[in-house]
Amino acid sequence: MAADMSFRVAKHFSTCLAYLSRGVRQQRNLGKALISTQASYSRRFNETYRLGVLHKRLYSTKPNPQIQELPQPAIYTAICVERLPVVTADKSELEKRFEKLQDQLEIEHSVLCDDELTVKKLKDRKKKLTERDEDEAIEIAQIEANRKEFQEEEEEELLQFQPASRETDDEGDVRSMNRKLQHNLVLLLKRNDTSWEMPIGQIQDKESLRQAAERSLKEMCGDGMDTRFLSNAPVAVLKMSKLQPKNKNKVFFYKVHFLGGSLNLGEAYTDFAWLTRDEIQEYLVPEYYRLVRRFLH
Repeated sequence: MAADMSFRVAKHFSTCLAYLSRGVRQQRNLGKALISTQASYSRRFNETYRLGVLHKRLYSTKPNPQIQELPQPAIYTAICVERLPVVTADKSELEKRFEKLQDQLEIEHSVLCDDELTVKKLKDRKKKLTERDEDEAIEIAQIEANRKEFQEEEEEELLQFQPASRETDDEGDVRSMNRKLQHNLVLLLKRNDTSWEMPIGQIQDKESLRQAAERSLKEMCGDGMDTRFLSNAPVAVLKMSKLQPKNKNKVFFYKVHFLGGSLNLGEAYTDFAWLTRDEIQEYLVPEYYRLVRRFLH
């Protein structure tokens, strides 16, 4: 009995020693890991500090007289002034055929009008006439005579009507808005250097793009032109670097409808023209035209 108890105590004691030695090894490993982590953070801190000092030296806030400041790119607003068509465009062959079909279907499915009902009643009354119904025959003849007279008057009035010409005498004058009545016309201005462009102006301090566009339009075209801006946001933007590689300026385009009034050119321009979309291509440089044709109708 005593021997069995001694064996159990010895076994329990050896188990405790095993757990204790394992705990000591784990504590040593943990200490080594902490020391390694501390060393790693120390190296990172030293590298960060060294890079920070280098960064501070490279990007010092003190002015360097040897470094020249690069000019900031300018922002411009251009205005696409568009005169809408005055008359509807001529119908195509497909539209004419469809219109004819619609008229035929309308006649076939429509209800008889008053004049057609009158003619139908007269035919029914004629069928019922006899030799003794002289008064009825006279009344029918009078109605038919009045109807024929009315038709002749309407046909004569229709023949006297002459529609206005869809073309004007100003077709060849690009400075006139009374040309190409079936098409949209866009305003282009000519600078002293013989280049053509839409009205354009540089944005000023504390101005929004819309405000700059409105001011530029008045300066370039005068106060006598009545227009309507279609939105507060521009419809397109042109990077001038595509036209001139060293030019970093940007031009934001606004679309405007011409409502009436007169045009008075500013000092920056010498001539103007109202042109269709196809005619504009002959006046603008290719890159400029490729951009503006996207928002032209």
